[in-house]
Amino acid sequence: MQWPRFWTLLPLVLVIATRNVLAADYTIDLKTSGSVVLGGTVEFLATIMTDGKPVNDQYEVTWTDDLGNKLQAESKIPTFNWTVSYNNNINAGTYSTQVIVRHYYYITYLEIARKSISFNLTSLLNGQMELTQNTTTVDSEYVSSAVPLNQTIVLTQSDKRVLESPYFRTYWFVNYFFFVTLALTVS
Repeated sequence: MQWPRFWTLLPLVLVIATRNVLAADYTIDLKTSGSVVLGGTVEFLATIMTDGKPVNDQYEVTWTDDLGNKLQAESKIPTFNWTVSYNNNINAGTYSTQVIVRHYYYITYLEIARKSISFNLTSLLNGQMELTQNTTTVDSEYVSSAVPLNQTIVLTQSDKRVLESPYFRTYWFVNYFFFVTLALTVS
């Protein structure tokens, strides 16, 4: 006749388990690779922090985004990553991804934290323009007209991977002239 006693104690055990899990301060450090051109890949990285530091334990993580993609996984380390490729049949715009982390406690997983992050899918390549004079990168908005200026466009890593696809055509417009480049060097 031990079973009736077990079932009467089960709610008490679950309440204690919930309080112990919720007693710790859980936060998620969530990062993304940033904007990506349609057809590219976005990388997400989440680290669960327990009282301000990463702790190895038993976790379950669920990733979802606005476009219906989903991933669920288990891990014993507090760092989780998700890489998603977005086809070019999706509309360009701002979307968000949410990560939900659950902690295993006795017999079940209990949610301990959730966080969202926004990312952009663009129809144009993403990157930064780098200005160089005398082998020095110019960090101000002013450049010298007495020294030649080298302008380089530094693309994001995810956009570089898209450009390395088997076939890519680039259109250039310079002073009302139209050029087409079939070969493009990405460095």
